[in-house]
Amino acid sequence: MNYKYTYSPSVPANAVRTYEPFVVDSGKMDTFSKKEESFKRIKQLGLIKMTPYSVWNNTTENFLLGLPSHTHSLGWPHCLDWSATLPQVKAISSYKLMHTIDSLVGMPVYNLGSIDYDEVTDMVQSARAQVVSDSYQTLDALTLVAESKETLLLFKNLISSIKHPLRSARKALAKAKSHKEHADTWLQYRYAIMPVIYSAKDIMQTLAEQDVMFKTSRARRTVIPTRYTIDDPPNRYITHETKGEVRVNAIGKAKYTTSSLRLLDQISFNPVQTAWELVPYSFVLDWFINVGDWIASRSLNLSDVASQRRFCWSVKENLRTEWYYHRYYRYQAEKIYDSTHRVDWDSGDLSDVYLGRIETVDSYERDTFSPIDIDLGFSPNLNLSRWLDAYALSLRPLVKTLKSLK
Repeated sequence: MNYKYTYSPSVPANAVRTYEPFVVDSGKMDTFSKKEESFKRIKQLGLIKMTPYSVWNNTTENFLLGLPSHTHSLGWPHCLDWSATLPQVKAISSYKLMHTIDSLVGMPVYNLGSIDYDEVTDMVQSARAQVVSDSYQTLDALTLVAESKETLLLFKNLISSIKHPLRSARKALAKAKSHKEHADTWLQYRYAIMPVIYSAKDIMQTLAEQDVMFKTSRARRTVIPTRYTIDDPPNRYITHETKGEVRVNAIGKAKYTTSSLRLLDQISFNPVQTAWELVPYSFVLDWFINVGDWIASRSLNLSDVASQRRFCWSVKENLRTEWYYHRYYRYQAEKIYDSTHRVDWDSGDLSDVYLGRIETVDSYERDTFSPIDIDLGFSPNLNLSRWLDAYALSLRPLVKTLKSLK
């Protein structure tokens, strides 16, 4: 007796999946009215005009993900005693399941890079504090006078070393064998010699610009995405990573009626600020928290001689975020009749990474502020020189401790 059997793998029913391929969010907000006054008129009058302004053009591009999928129907036609066997039957149905990033519900999501907007806020505070401090002064005369004794002693020692080159050479050779003395030499250069050079530069700049009726101060910061890694990802997961940067700017403009008032305004005699500068290692704390600039912003404006002074800050975002679906996929099927009769099929490794979404942020926001708006903020600012400073400073207590163990 013959039996007929059809091997037919099942296929999911067709379904309609809707999505928005492209979404745009754009706009502008401008409080400046040209009907009231034009920039040309403002310039003619010699005024300072700063107004809030923002513009943005953000886009989201979504993609369909065609994910390879399979179903099977395997067989080995035979008689009851396995006689008159025919070739194996491997009926495989291959198709693609269409998805979007949003339809992959319940999938683990990993962040590989993003902007820390708390850091952006801190950078705004830091830039604003710096520009206020710079706007109100170029030369901190009181601090310069307070530190003059140490400065003169330093130059005396330097001149002495020049007069005795052999002794200086011998000391230099000895220093080459000591990390601590290397560190002391570096700190002397950074915090004794360079401040004198900077003070001389400030004096020259103040005198050179005393006849200019306007002063412009600027401060800039850049925030880049923080990077992350995945230690042990599963077989299927989603990632998103942001690239680009956020630029923070602050600007201050001041106008004076006479050159004498500008000169007076730029030479600071601020006892509060000088007291902070004379605190040992206060500059180290300023690397992390804007204490010095905060003190300046709260005290320097108490005796403002400028006829006009305005401040504004801005944040410009240029960011691109890409979303990917990571999938390990290998379809394996088998049908076992007995120990010697089995049918199997293997698709091979079809793992892939699928682009699911691209988000772009192109925006600019500007607003005004006053010195009273400055707050204390944590804004680490460590460049190569400051890392060397930190290393040099760390050797002082370390060497002392090691010596005490002998």
